[in-house]
Amino acid sequence: MAGEISSLTEGVVQIPLEGSASGGDRRDADWDVRQGPKNYLVLVGAQAASAFLAFAAVWVATQYLGPAGYGGVVAIVAASQLAGQLTIHWTGLSLVRYGCDEFIETGSISKTFWARLFILLSTLFVVAPTFPFWLPPLASWLQIPSQAYPLVVGHFVVTAFWIHVQHSLQGVKLPRLQAGLLTLERALIFLVLMTLGLGGKADLYSVTWAYVLSPLVVSAIGLWRLRKLVRPIAWPDRVTLKRILVFSFPLLPSALISYFASGYLDAFFITHFLSVVALGVYSIVYQLSGTILQLPLLAGTLLLPLFISTDPSMREERISRFISYVLPLLTLVWSLICAVLAVIAGYLVPFVFGPKFSEAVPTLWPLMASAALAGPVLMGYFPISNTKAITYVTAVNAAIAAVLNVGLNLVLIPRFGLLGCAWATLIAFVASLVVTAYLIGKHFPASHNWAPLATMPAMVGAIIALWTSNRLAPLVFSVLVAIVFVFIGRASLTEGLVALSNVPALKKLFNMRYFRFIGHFLVCS
Repeated sequence: MAGEISSLTEGVVQIPLEGSASGGDRRDADWDVRQGPKNYLVLVGAQAASAFLAFAAVWVATQYLGPAGYGGVVAIVAASQLAGQLTIHWTGLSLVRYGCDEFIETGSISKTFWARLFILLSTLFVVAPTFPFWLPPLASWLQIPSQAYPLVVGHFVVTAFWIHVQHSLQGVKLPRLQAGLLTLERALIFLVLMTLGLGGKADLYSVTWAYVLSPLVVSAIGLWRLRKLVRPIAWPDRVTLKRILVFSFPLLPSALISYFASGYLDAFFITHFLSVVALGVYSIVYQLSGTILQLPLLAGTLLLPLFISTDPSMREERISRFISYVLPLLTLVWSLICAVLAVIAGYLVPFVFGPKFSEAVPTLWPLMASAALAGPVLMGYFPISNTKAITYVTAVNAAIAAVLNVGLNLVLIPRFGLLGCAWATLIAFVASLVVTAYLIGKHFPASHNWAPLATMPAMVGAIIALWTSNRLAPLVFSVLVAIVFVFIGRASLTEGLVALSNVPALKKLFNMRYFRFIGHFLVCS
């Protein structure tokens, strides 16, 4: 079987190179292949730095505000995120999808950039007058004082423009710049919080303002870098607006629904059934889970331009090979990584944040298993569905996760507390992954879609963690399950290794003796 598959990188569109002002060789689709591993390593490094700075900022905030004070900050951000999901974020992904198309064809993204900005501003003008009607009851539920209303609105508006800039950077294939700006944003927040803390001025409002104002700085830098790529200023034409809205329309309900499957929605139930203190404790672990989820998400952001750039006549075949051979391998490795991180974080969280946060440790395994389940969706199924413009897949995924998350939160949190909240998330992710894989498989019937099964190591570890207080036992079972899957799926895993070894930047790595031994072992077995 190994001899039947050729490189996943065949069939990419070759576009003549132009000057650096229009993107240079980034417009060449082969650039995604050549630079993919380097881009990913840079993104991972930037994400590691961002994660360190983010948790350093959280540490500073918790030291000066305590769990209750930090829970208040989380509540304000949760309210802002709800407003954004309901109104403005749903069209953002179209800027990546069609901005990349425009960039490849013309060297700029002016039409897509200004059309999506027009939609964004129009939505903001419609939503702004409604704040007095829905913000007070929302704030009451989250126990946000009325003095913090400007913080909710400010975070909502600033985040809207910051996300617009980030999607534009993805559309013109500048992932490293985007990652650098995200790191800079975290660094600014950390420095401001340290200054406030050392100056004795850290409180709920000053700390939250740091989270509101820092994105403005990095947004300005990003816009300056994009200045030549968004010219000329283009009044949105009907064709571009229609294309964006048709692509985004299925994402409108999913934007709302996905909020109900997120940790921000969990904040409502935790504050209602438990306390703001419990929200602050839970948010530490949830933020850790969200941080490591950036790894598959970053992979997905790099794969989307590659899939878009692939010759349409060969696109379906390449994607089918990716689903059948590469995605299961990546998912199995990712599942093991999540299992290892669950054990490591179990020791680090109480040590770093103090014994007050020990209550969050039991939630680590179900939340890390949820991250494992989200892996194949973020680095495979969602980029594929966006490439094929079948965005209803995202809506269905969000609907299933939301219904289960809300229902299970109502049942499990009153009885099991924070652990019940974490397991509600895990069960919701299981169902949404299975359905998403099924829907993708319908559009690519030639694929062998067993990636969901490759998440089992982390799942088994989470189940074992329910029955034992031994922190290493779940990891042992996770490794055993992974070994079983290696033997069962060795043919597909071998194909995945062959496909990855054909990526130019990875050839040297896969020629190392260690990887040659693994490949030889899989083929012989």
